[in-house]
Amino acid sequence: MMCLDIHIPDEILSEILTPLLQLSDDVFDDRRSKPLLAPGFSSSTYLLVCKAWLRIATPLLYSVVLLRTTAQAAALEAVLQANEDFELFIKKLRLEGGFGDAMHNILRCSPNITEFYMTLDVWGSDTPTGLCSGLSCINPQRVILVDKLRDNNRNKKLFKALLAVIPQWNNLTTFEFPYLYDLSGDEGLVARRRGEALGLGLSRSPSLQTVLAEWGNAFPPNLRLLVALPTLKALHFTYPDHFRGRDDELKDMVGLYRTLLRSFQEDVNRFNDERLKRFVTYSTLPEYPPPPTAPSQPAPPADQSSSPPTSASAQDLTQLYELADAPSSENLILTSFPSLRDLNWCESGCIAASPALPVLPSTLDHLVELQIHGDAEVFLEAVTPFSLPSLREVYISWKVDRVGAFGFLDVHGSKLLHLSAPIDILEGIDVMEACPLLRCLEIERPTEGYEDAGEELITDTSEHDTLQVIQFDYRL
Repeated sequence: MMCLDIHIPDEILSEILTPLLQLSDDVFDDRRSKPLLAPGFSSSTYLLVCKAWLRIATPLLYSVVLLRTTAQAAALEAVLQANEDFELFIKKLRLEGGFGDAMHNILRCSPNITEFYMTLDVWGSDTPTGLCSGLSCINPQRVILVDKLRDNNRNKKLFKALLAVIPQWNNLTTFEFPYLYDLSGDEGLVARRRGEALGLGLSRSPSLQTVLAEWGNAFPPNLRLLVALPTLKALHFTYPDHFRGRDDELKDMVGLYRTLLRSFQEDVNRFNDERLKRFVTYSTLPEYPPPPTAPSQPAPPADQSSSPPTSASAQDLTQLYELADAPSSENLILTSFPSLRDLNWCESGCIAASPALPVLPSTLDHLVELQIHGDAEVFLEAVTPFSLPSLREVYISWKVDRVGAFGFLDVHGSKLLHLSAPIDILEGIDVMEACPLLRCLEIERPTEGYEDAGEELITDTSEHDTLQVIQFDYRL
């Protein structure tokens, strides 16, 4: 058999391999939660094809680095220490944890980093010590900060280290600001406290040009300090990150975000600061054609006038966020949303539920993800009888009504793939038996009055056929 020796110019081979080896900008920037270790083909396999591919592919492979585990960080540290040439390859670094002492050497060996993604979400046995000391070794142009608003000594230490190094980063031009000022409860307190400190820290930057943030109901007041920066060009606000690239879901929410934008713009105008107005810019929400008008129906008989209200928008809506914040209980009849896929329920309102509310067979049949914050006793009592055949992910906060949570998980736990709940509730329902299909379990802080719970769950030695990830989101 004849073997053809075909030479491909390095420039062409680089163009071919780049999309196979480099993370796309969308993946690098994405702040949505992902599985800890998503299965897939290892891109490093391309380096084994031949020496030419190894020579071209190595710089491409290391130009954009994503670290999700301490083991990955330790492996990268070993590679950089064994191959000094690799130190110049890393241009973009995304960290999804603290990753121990290895991070100091990784950052020290990566002087060419221009884009840096970091999270304050450090928990469990993870430690940010190396990351804290290593931040001064880099000088990025763009920083993306992610904060899930957990409050522990680890993320406090990391946040303090970040504030200290910002004035030293004289290449920094773009910073993604993660804090909204309209959150409630403990998360709202953490967001406001850190937002104020970060605004002050950014005001000391010698080179900052653009700050990116999401718009909410209120303008982050400490960002006003930045208008005095001689280098500042824009304070740019956009709709939430988790809708980027998901037109199907954004289409359902675009009306809500236009309302939020108007409220946000009014808040900016309230400061009566012309300099601030010159710097504030907004992303353009996409335009969608109006939904087809439903054919007119004859007026219902008088005895049906109390039926749950529906509309074209309610029928098609797939996501509701903080539904309980609606000003009137008339807006909270869940039978009005047969297409709903994601529901985030907060404690600040009350649900229009009573024994007279019909439990229809089609009620929330498409609901996939449910988040429950606050006591939510009446809410849980109302939704537990629903069939919820599509439900796969449930997130329960530490302030939830225990009895209601027990009843809900007893009915619906058998269909869940992902569950996040306080440790005492997981122990109380015997989660391993109640959720036989579970793949990911997030263990949250115990509910008030049950701080000593959890020993039985942690020491449980029973087998589970499908569980892949157990994540502790509080310090034991």
